[in-house]
Amino acid sequence: MDSMADSQLWYLKQIDLFKGLPEAELKYVSSCFRSKKYDKDTELPDVHDEDSVFLVKYGVVELYALTEDGRKIIIEILGDGSVFGNLPDSENIAYFARVKKNALVCRMMTEEFFKLVSKYPSVSEKLLRSMYSSISIQKERISSLAAESVPERLRRLLRMISTQLLAEQNVSFTHEELAQMIGTSRQTVTTLINSLVKEGKLTKQGRQYRLVA
Repeated sequence: MDSMADSQLWYLKQIDLFKGLPEAELKYVSSCFRSKKYDKDTELPDVHDEDSVFLVKYGVVELYALTEDGRKIIIEILGDGSVFGNLPDSENIAYFARVKKNALVCRMMTEEFFKLVSKYPSVSEKLLRSMYSSISIQKERISSLAAESVPERLRRLLRMISTQLLAEQNVSFTHEELAQMIGTSRQTVTTLINSLVKEGKLTKQGRQYRLVA
């Protein structure tokens, strides 16, 4: 096996979705994906392809949609082991994807992907849990845009960012990106963050903010 294949197999072993599979099975699974490295700020091609499923082996990818008036709304931030694409009950959201942190992204035809995971009950169970979690996050964000005030949305978002694995990967977000995740303007986010700092609910260290429990 060449070094590239060895590297891809190593990353696959680290993904919770495939942990526990024997070495031979992992090699087979790895061979089914077409993998490609993407640099930060690269737009992933064809993520709206109805016949493709994508797996983030490592890195960070943001999913976003565009409103009718051209505004960008970030739907979800995906880390290592995340699966996205043409999945059942995905709300038929037309989205795009941008690499936020250098990533290795794998692609497979949707039909082949589900044939593959159906061979392994443990993988199918983990995939269903992952899909349910992802769909719940997307629905919660869409619901909050309609039902919550902007300050409430920002506090919810900051809590989510501070507790998820992205915090461990040292991933930071600009005020513009935070605004795109809660459907408001950068200026509004800046004003609200400054208020939270004054109230002692956020602490500032250099250019980084930390949410006070």
